[in-house]
Formats: sequence, structure tokens, C-alpha cells
Amino acid sequence: MTLAKDIGIRIRKLRLLKGLKQREFAELIGRTEDAVSQMERGVNVPTLETLVAICQALTVRLDELVMPIGNLGDGSQRGSRLAEAHSSLIVMDDGQLDLAIKLLSLLVDHNRA
Repeated sequence: MTLAKDIGIRIRKLRLLKGLKQREFAELIGRTEDAVSQMERGVNVPTLETLVAICQALTVRLDELVMPIGNLGDGSQRGSRLAEAHSSLIVMDDGQLDLAIKLLSLLVDHNRA
């Protein structure tokens, strides 16, 4: 999966978690609805200025939005799921994140048994 697709998946997931429609989000970041759609599909990479506006609108840090998932397995399906999971994790408060880590550890341990 490309970095543009990783970023697009995160933007979409975070926008939906905030309950924003593409049109509303576009207004917040000063872009068109079509531009948001293209970013979310990984067709166009947002400029640095747009990335900063996105981070402000979604209340995330730039590194959380653009950190590459990397080549972690069986093609784009796995990468897409990892990008989506990352998007969910970065908006959690510390208590929720601690619980998510415990749950993931239980799942991993269960699969090893």
C-alpha cells in the first residue's frame, strides 16, 4: 500500500469518528469536497498546508496522520486494516488505549495457545 492510501484511510476514518461529512470537513480545511474525496482514496497527496489544516480539524498530530504502516504482510487488505486500526488507536484517551493494548495482548496470547 502506498503512503497516499495510508494517509487517505486515516483521514477518512478520523473524519468519520468526528461525525463529519466530506462537505463539512472540506469547509473546515478550506478545500473542496472533491479534493477530500481524492485524498481519502489516495488519488492525491495533500500538501503540507492541507495536512496541517487536517490535523487541526481532526485534533491529531502530523506524525500520527502520516506515519507509514509499511509493508506488513499480505498485500493491501492487511495494510488497509492496519491503517484503520491505527486511526482508531490515535484518537483514544490513555485509559482506552491501555484497555485496547490489554485486549490485543489477550488475543495474541489466545492465538499462541
